[in-house]
Amino acid sequence: MQMTNDIGKRLFAKAGELGVPVGFMCMKGLDLHISEIQELCTEFPSTVVFLDHLSFCKPPTDDEESFAFSELLKLSKFPQVWLRCLLDLH
Repeated sequence: MQMTNDIGKRLFAKAGELGVPVGFMCMKGLDLHISEIQELCTEFPSTVVFLDHLSFCKPPTDDEESFAFSELLKLSKFPQVWLRCLLDLH
């Protein structure tokens, strides 16, 4: 199921109206969801978005990781997008 289907878009719009942030946990990789996240952020700029755990991106060591990390950085064009990161300092 796509997040950009009719139901997903209605939920995303309503979250923006109510001031409720939407969180994404891209555990299987940002590259699987980036186009939908970009579409939703473009269409609904008043909906705040949190990407948990830096969208499971890490400093790139290969082309696939470079693409995902680059796409993550491109989300900075959306002022409503926030990254959340938990650090284990042990």
